Amino acid sequence: MNQSLFSLLCGASCALLATPALADHRQHTQTARVLSADPIYRTVYADHPQQICERVAVPVRDPRLLDDPQAGALVGALVGGVIGHQFGGGRGRDVATVAGALIGANTGHRASLDRRHERTRRIEYQQHCSVSHQRSPERILDGYHVRYRYQGQVYSTRMDYDPGPYLPIEVSVRPAGGY
Repeated sequence: MNQSLFSLLCGASCALLATPALADHRQHTQTARVLSADPIYRTVYADHPQQICERVAVPVRDPRLLDDPQAGALVGALVGGVIGHQFGGGRGRDVATVAGALIGANTGHRASLDRRHERTRRIEYQQHCSVSHQRSPERILDGYHVRYRYQGQVYSTRMDYDPGPYLPIEVSVRPAGGY
């Protein structure tokens, strides 16, 4: 008999003999009583943006008043010169005009400075907001540690969900001894 034919016959015989062992392998579903389903949590850290607002005192200027003390001095000099020109005569009138202009310039300059200072004393309150990120721990459900009883024995497993009072289980029967 040819060597390859012999090998083929031996392989076929082994397959036929193993078929009854495979036929005895049975698998079916049964129900087991759940004893406990304890949640399993894990901790993760998450950033939460938080808006923080506060009222802030802000100095306010009145835009209607003269901003420039030099402009105040100029206006004061003009007004003072006109008033000084009203007094005296001849050379005295010229002196009174110059004196009025100098006094008016000084007065206008100080008045502008005082107004500028008054404008900064007026306070308004404005709301200023900023965003702050708070990092906080959160517990997340990661599954369930399930204990169940089947035919008087207690088993445990980890599941993604709570199975309820009963757990379907697969039971398989096969011959011992590695067949």
